[in-house]
Amino acid sequence: MVYKYSPNEQCIRRCRAIVPVILRAVDEVTSQGVRVLVEHQEVVRPLMGWWQFTNRTAKALVSLYDQGYTVEVA
Repeated sequence: MVYKYSPNEQCIRRCRAIVPVILRAVDEVTSQGVRVLVEHQEVVRPLMGWWQFTNRTAKALVSLYDQGYTVEVA
């Protein structure tokens, strides 16, 4: 199966199904803090920042789409 990511209803339905799952996982993982071995902290900090950035971007895109900014989201 091939997924075509473009500004179409099929893609937004897929995103609406996936984004909440990802955001719930973020809350689950970070709700009690994240413990990391000292030797991994230098790597984990930027990765956690990137992970939060991509998750919040996904949430923002769905929100913007819901507000009618379909062209801007695409």
